[in-house]
Amino acid sequence: MSNHDSDVNTSGEQHENQDRSYRDPEYLRERYVEQRWSQQDIAEECGVVQRTIQYWIEKHGIERELLYKDEEWLHKKYVDNRWTRDEIADECGVSESTISRWLTIHDIEREPLYQNAEWLREQYVHCRRDQSDIAAECNVAKTTICHWLARHGITEGESMSTSECRACGDDLRYYPSVRDGKYCSNECSNEQRNNRIGIVCEGCGETFYRRASLGVTYCSLPCWGEDYRVDTDSYYNIYWRQMRNQAIIRDDHRCVVCGIEDEEHRRRFGHGLDVHHIVPVRLFVQWDKPPEDAHSLRNLVTVCRTHHPDSPGKTVDSDKQFSRFRCRPPYTDMGCE
Repeated sequence: MSNHDSDVNTSGEQHENQDRSYRDPEYLRERYVEQRWSQQDIAEECGVVQRTIQYWIEKHGIERELLYKDEEWLHKKYVDNRWTRDEIADECGVSESTISRWLTIHDIEREPLYQNAEWLREQYVHCRRDQSDIAAECNVAKTTICHWLARHGITEGESMSTSECRACGDDLRYYPSVRDGKYCSNECSNEQRNNRIGIVCEGCGETFYRRASLGVTYCSLPCWGEDYRVDTDSYYNIYWRQMRNQAIIRDDHRCVVCGIEDEEHRRRFGHGLDVHHIVPVRLFVQWDKPPEDAHSLRNLVTVCRTHHPDSPGKTVDSDKQFSRFRCRPPYTDMGCE
């Protein structure tokens, strides 16, 4: 008994009703070469494992043309028929990495579907698929689909709008359903996104750089904390808690900037709305003013965590509604001028 037969017996494959067609070279040649079955498919038909089929194919010296090495065949499958690398690999009985390697050897590339104007128009206009859906199928970002829709001039029959590029100032024309009309190109969009300005830290006096849209005036949390280390503990007493509650009631339990309610704020941030001192408590300490002055209702305003100006790393600038609180006349009677 051969070593291979012994292996088969040990594995329990050989039994009374087993199909032994795999030992017939004509059968193997028909399945493997002419019909291009994979070794695994033949093994499943015969009720054995793939290594058994491999043994008999090699024993009979049966070989078949490696189609993926044929540049014309590979180009037809990958480019013309748009088969995936996995599908070609399954057809040839090899790994995906093997197909990728031969695509590189033959220098075979194909145009992504979203770059094909006819296909993209069919999907977006006729099939009425949204940009996110198309992007998911093509495994790219929605902005990529947006870019190619604009590049191909594909719209849903709407009129073009005009605006001025926020980065370079050039005039641009765009379709509102495809672009937002803020920038004329990806270069301008990236330039604006990466734009940094130099700011002198209020804590240490060193210059640091941040995006122009941010309201951060400290280079780090330690600097932010250093500027707030005036001892104000004695000012936060029972009177403060009473006035804090009155301020929230006065502002109808809402942030005066964005209108978020206290209940929603607790759900999002895990705590209630903040009450902000327009003139900081530390200044009243430095001026030796009593806590009652610091906690006067006219010096308190209800805000959310996002719009609290004392939050380090604040990224949302106060809008005009909040500015009306910050622009009140100075507290001359408190020595705040």
